[in-house]
Amino acid sequence: MKAILVCREKSGCWVRKSFPGMSPYVLKILNKPLLEYFIDFCVLMGVRQIRIVQDDPAPDVEGALGDGRRWGVELSYLPVREEDEIPTILAKNRAFCRGGSLLCMEGFFFPRCDMRNLPPVAEAEGMRSFSLTSPVHKGRILLLSEGDSLEQCRERDDWPGLSLEDMQSVADYFRISMEILHERSSHYSLPGYNSEEGVYIGQNVEISPNVQILKPVMIGDQVQLVGRATIGPSAVIGGNVIVDDATLIQDSIVGDHTYVGAGLEFRDKIVFKNRIITASTGDTLKTEEKFIVSGMEEKFFRQLARSVVHLILAVWLILLQIVPYTVLRLLLGVSPRIVRRKREYLVSKSGKTISITTLETTRPSILYGLYRRLSLDKFPLVLRVLRGDLFLAGQTLREKTAASTAFVRDLFLYQPAAFTYPESLSFSQQDPADADIHDRYYSANPRIGMDVKIIMLSIFNRLFSS
Repeated sequence: MKAILVCREKSGCWVRKSFPGMSPYVLKILNKPLLEYFIDFCVLMGVRQIRIVQDDPAPDVEGALGDGRRWGVELSYLPVREEDEIPTILAKNRAFCRGGSLLCMEGFFFPRCDMRNLPPVAEAEGMRSFSLTSPVHKGRILLLSEGDSLEQCRERDDWPGLSLEDMQSVADYFRISMEILHERSSHYSLPGYNSEEGVYIGQNVEISPNVQILKPVMIGDQVQLVGRATIGPSAVIGGNVIVDDATLIQDSIVGDHTYVGAGLEFRDKIVFKNRIITASTGDTLKTEEKFIVSGMEEKFFRQLARSVVHLILAVWLILLQIVPYTVLRLLLGVSPRIVRRKREYLVSKSGKTISITTLETTRPSILYGLYRRLSLDKFPLVLRVLRGDLFLAGQTLREKTAASTAFVRDLFLYQPAAFTYPESLSFSQQDPADADIHDRYYSANPRIGMDVKIIMLSIFNRLFSS
């Protein structure tokens, strides 16, 4: 059996309004994109080849699903026009549809069923072609037996064990998510480690000793729960999220790539980046960064103490690095593999920039690798610390672009540094969205102890990275 999944942008247009930049069909229900539920259903029906057709092709769809290898199926993608109806789509995919029965899923809905033991349907029971439509006709499933035409497809009132739930609003999305979390989590293959009923934990999750977890709860990958945060009951935390100290997340969903500040309470809310959405109505508050991290401003004497510590450590690093830097810089200067690049970097929220020249290699080089491992590429930045242009430890120094300028302007605090908080977590290349989240966290939590830790871990990660 083969399957065609017809993704119509208009049927889920509310998703882009509530969650800007997200394709409706990769909207995550309990940290799993909607299309993955469709694929799970197809696999359960014995489908081995799936074609996803979109009237507004979104790169994040193919990026999220890939080639289907992890499900043991073959995934392919094809654009169609918005006005193309099912007969036209099937005609355009005539070659794909040949050679067996065809399952077609169209529209924006959630397949409600127990995927552990969904009763078998179709040819095994001697049934002919049929279609099943959702209550308000926003979605439908068609099953065409080999050799049958659409005209032979009869409408069914039900499919034993399956119903199609329309998702026409934020309220529908929230209700479905919470129902699955409370009552039907065992009916689906959900992401995360499930060692205790009602608790799903993703990979690389850091939970401080005083954090309270109240089930049912789902926590995604790459999450930090800080201080005395309380998560649950009835909480879904997405991936690459930081929840700060003394914050309560209850009966709520926190989307991917979101920083939640300290001392806040969220009930019956959906938090997505800088948006707070009321689950029952869809009303949205787009927050200013000061609201998210209210009450986190530092007093003058603390800032002064941090500046003095940065200055002392910068002088110490310069004395430590000046000889190896001078030697390696001279050797690299005559290497044909090394090029100099001059770029403009933002150093303040007002848009002020400085020019920095860096060395880059066109091919792998032992000398250049040593230069980086010893953090000697940071030496010019440390000199800038003495001039007052940069901080020694802080946030990512961002090259000037329209996007970076907007991001920096929205931060509560911007302290571009030689050694950065995202870098101290991992020397390997990070997803830019992950770096954004960690920079937001630092914006709300700049401390002397953290700065010293950033410097030490950044140097250590570079020195011993593979």
